[in-house]
Amino acid sequence: MTKNAQPQAGNVLFLILIAVALFAALSYAVTQSSRSGGDGVTKDKIKLEASSLIQYATMLENAISRLQVINRCTDLQIDFFMTGVTNAGFQHATEKTQCKVFHADGGAVPFQTVPEGVAATSAVDVWRFTGQQYHRHVGSGEPELTAMAVVTREACLAINDKLGIVNPSGEPPGDPHFAYSAGGYFNGGNSGASGGYAAVSYIDVAQLDAKRSGCGYDTNNFVYVFFHVLIAR
Repeated sequence: MTKNAQPQAGNVLFLILIAVALFAALSYAVTQSSRSGGDGVTKDKIKLEASSLIQYATMLENAISRLQVINRCTDLQIDFFMTGVTNAGFQHATEKTQCKVFHADGGAVPFQTVPEGVAATSAVDVWRFTGQQYHRHVGSGEPELTAMAVVTREACLAINDKLGIVNPSGEPPGDPHFAYSAGGYFNGGNSGASGGYAAVSYIDVAQLDAKRSGCGYDTNNFVYVFFHVLIAR
């Protein structure tokens, strides 16, 4: 009885060791799979939020078109100020609620911040609406009304991929002429030329030529900038 028990105990111990080894191998495989899956989810999230950013900018453009056609707002009356929501630099001298993009009487667009997954941590003013930027072959050579936001490199690449814009050598196109940091909050000229339209800089890089929307690397300020032309002039 004792002699038979020893081989059986040995067999049980061997089976236990095999089970432990298999469990360790399975745990390692699951861990590796989770890691690679996590990277995939992150990339998918960036693509999704990049698309959301483009869609929101398009919503702003469409709302402004309605303000011009239905509410008879001139381009200088377009107002991006809303108390407690947007920067006070956007405030016009005379309030006309029917020309306010984010007001219920105007564009009735709900204000949205840039999605967390694509916003750069260095962004201070998440959205910038400026009349200091113009883009080659978009309008007639006059400064456009443009929405701009600082985003991450990965988001910038995803935005251009979504819009069919070439990222040369796998990097967003670089240009020193982005006006994101130029300081011009568009307010219809309330604070002089810097608050209305002023040809401070223009985008002049082949990949962004004639593009109403896209993303590039600001080689002067070292940030990635998403832009969308709201009014081409």
